[in-house]
Amino acid sequence: MAPIRAVLTTLAVVAALVTGAQAAQAQRMTSTLDVGGASIRYANALAATAAVVTPTFGVLWPRASLGTSASFSRFRAGGVSTQGSFTASGYTPSVGSFTGELAGMLGGSAHQDGTRTRQFLATGRVHMTGSALGAWAGGGAGRMSDGVVWRGVRVAEAGAWTRFDEATLQATATPTIVDDTIRYTDLEAALGWRGGNVEFAATAGTRTGAHLPALGGTATAWGSASAVLWLTSRMALVVSGGSYPVDLRQGFPGGQFATLSVRLGSRAARPSASEAAPVAARAADALERAASAGASAFTVTALPDGRRSVRVRATGTRSMEIMGDFTGWRPVTLTPTEGGWWTTVVEMAPGTHQLNLRVNGVAWLVPPGLLTARDEFGGSVGVIVIEK
Repeated sequence: MAPIRAVLTTLAVVAALVTGAQAAQAQRMTSTLDVGGASIRYANALAATAAVVTPTFGVLWPRASLGTSASFSRFRAGGVSTQGSFTASGYTPSVGSFTGELAGMLGGSAHQDGTRTRQFLATGRVHMTGSALGAWAGGGAGRMSDGVVWRGVRVAEAGAWTRFDEATLQATATPTIVDDTIRYTDLEAALGWRGGNVEFAATAGTRTGAHLPALGGTATAWGSASAVLWLTSRMALVVSGGSYPVDLRQGFPGGQFATLSVRLGSRAARPSASEAAPVAARAADALERAASAGASAFTVTALPDGRRSVRVRATGTRSMEIMGDFTGWRPVTLTPTEGGWWTTVVEMAPGTHQLNLRVNGVAWLVPPGLLTARDEFGGSVGVIVIEK
């Protein structure tokens, strides 16, 4: 079971990366709970409806993440089904535009009829990250079981993404080999958009190579869409529907689905629109966290003319911006100086102010060392008190 040992080794290495994260870059925990119903049509023939409860939990660091999710379904016709997964990723310090990632995944499912599945997968990736676009490539290996037979699995990955305004567009190619006998490639595109209290995600995919008609759902193309409407800062309505392909690794049939649920959780902790889509759309947020890492110090000092000098230490970064109530929430670009410091001069009156930093043109983050507060949109901002 060498691939399983590889996964465990991967998770151990990721844990070491997490432990080594800088203390100034505090962790952030996220959690959601979806409660609702689903209508599913398996293998283009068997239809079922179920009540579904889906909790998720994750911990994010600038260079690492741990996450777990589960789904509990009780079918109207009787019977229950459970499935869950645990994932971990660690990111190396950036070298120019490049960042390495080591990831591990453990998962499985159990069903009323006694069938069970298991999967273990270790993956390595190299990301090239820009301010508005990026790409990655990698590969991995593991073992999957349909409850009867264990199969060796090897995968390769290549993808690219771009951001424009509030949207992220992503494309991926995933060649897969199962037991050296089944070979296929999944090509998938994903669009995620977030505006105000609404999030939207859509995916479309096609498969070339082998497929198994015996599993049902013989279509080699699929698509899905989901929408999230935040009714309050901690409650949202989630609607999704579409189709999905046969899972040749675990022996699951393809089919169609529609879901309606209520999501409980903080808007600041919610997954992005890209994370609401399948795996092909999730890398952008991982890239965002990796690219935003590195800000290790933040200072504000008074100048003789009454203005304030803002300095941020962030080595190995390409750009730095700040915005806050003192800038009218308009981004202000900092200038690089010696020793990895970035600086600018702003008007900042005495009193309490809210602000955020943006590294390399991606996520707006709380500056290191500052208190964190919620803004009126449910996001996180840094709080600083300026004395006279």
